[in-house]
Amino acid sequence: MIQNSCLLLKFDGQVIGHALFSPYQMPLLGPGGSHGQICTAAVDPAYQGRGVEGQLIAEGYKLLAAKEHLVSILLGHASYYPRFGYRPNAFGTAQVMVLLKELSSEMLDYT
Repeated sequence: MIQNSCLLLKFDGQVIGHALFSPYQMPLLGPGGSHGQICTAAVDPAYQGRGVEGQLIAEGYKLLAAKEHLVSILLGHASYYPRFGYRPNAFGTAQVMVLLKELSSEMLDYT
């Protein structure tokens, strides 16, 4: 069972930031390694630049460590997240390309 951890930061009863952490299985540091990932993080624009996201990520690291996760990964901005210890292209680079003209109409129908 996958257990996600969602952190909310409130100020005056209003949510001003959140971060969602989730377990992630990948063959890193041995087979079957359990790692964590930041799925999403956001801060109310009125509170950006005040360390809110940094507080959420620091608390998330504590949660991941308590669950014995060895590594935390994310897909994020290459020049923003290194301040939190992330390294751009730590596992190499990848590119995914989907040629939309080759997709059938059934694949594009989300209803």
